[in-house]
Amino acid sequence: MACRVFDKKNAPVLRVFAFPHAGGNASCFNRSWSKNLPSLAEVVAVQYPGRPGRFRDPLATCMDDLVHGIVDDMLPFICKKPYPATAFCSICSAKRSRRPAVGDEPELPTTSTWHHPGCHCNEIGCSKIILNPGEGCEVISHEPAPAPIIPFVLLGHSLGAVLVLEVARELRRRHLPAPLHIYVSGRSSPHCPKPMALIPPTIPDGEYVSRVVRAFGPSSLLDNPALYPIALPILKADMQLVDSYTYQPDHPLDIPFTAWGGVDDSFSQPEKVGTWQAQSTRPLVLRMVPHRHFFVDKPEYLDLLAADLDALIDGILE
Repeated sequence: MACRVFDKKNAPVLRVFAFPHAGGNASCFNRSWSKNLPSLAEVVAVQYPGRPGRFRDPLATCMDDLVHGIVDDMLPFICKKPYPATAFCSICSAKRSRRPAVGDEPELPTTSTWHHPGCHCNEIGCSKIILNPGEGCEVISHEPAPAPIIPFVLLGHSLGAVLVLEVARELRRRHLPAPLHIYVSGRSSPHCPKPMALIPPTIPDGEYVSRVVRAFGPSSLLDNPALYPIALPILKADMQLVDSYTYQPDHPLDIPFTAWGGVDDSFSQPEKVGTWQAQSTRPLVLRMVPHRHFFVDKPEYLDLLAADLDALIDGILE
């Protein structure tokens, strides 16, 4: 399972799905991190394949496959049973899930087909599911996506920022509950040119680490050469995953975004994180903190995030 809860709450009002940076893992958002957030917020840390607890799973090489697996593992946290049934795209044969059964309606059979490119209406903000795109479309759901079990937000840093965008899009495609808010940090929107050229993974380890530190700043994971045999294959695979990812244009999400940058981080200057506006129909909130790339564990970031989550919780409880 991709989802980890280090500090389970008895009656959370809000869930925070947290996606780590390249080379990171779910422990970036452990109990020590989550204690800085409101007590009514439960953090669900996303663990990518090939990390602790998932060492048997091969490291991700395809963004689409990673996104589909994460959304599948999110279902128990956001949906009531029965979960959406699996269907197959009539064009590319890719697996997708369909909307949950409603009332006594049976689940769609696993042999059902659908059309991948037209799985939601082209009208901005519309979540209609289209069975046969093109002229004479048959709409199989006019209803808005169902409400989640518990309201939730998506939060991602760097690689995690790309993933929360793609996860939110996949939730929309599957007609699943949508997040209340999306928090991205550490990079520009993926519709922009790639922020850097891939560091060759075959260069000596010491040189590779030096180039990563020059680009992103110090990282405790890279301070200890004894950890290189474990840490570097994960980091290199993640960097290659980002490099091989091809952004596909889609309609903006009708979800508010907050984008964070580091004052001393060349990858997340205001003009770069400001590009996330293209992904949302709502006005973007832009925030800067006085750090380099790895700032999601810094007090300046956590204090502002906690205040944002408090405001969301107050709105839920009203």
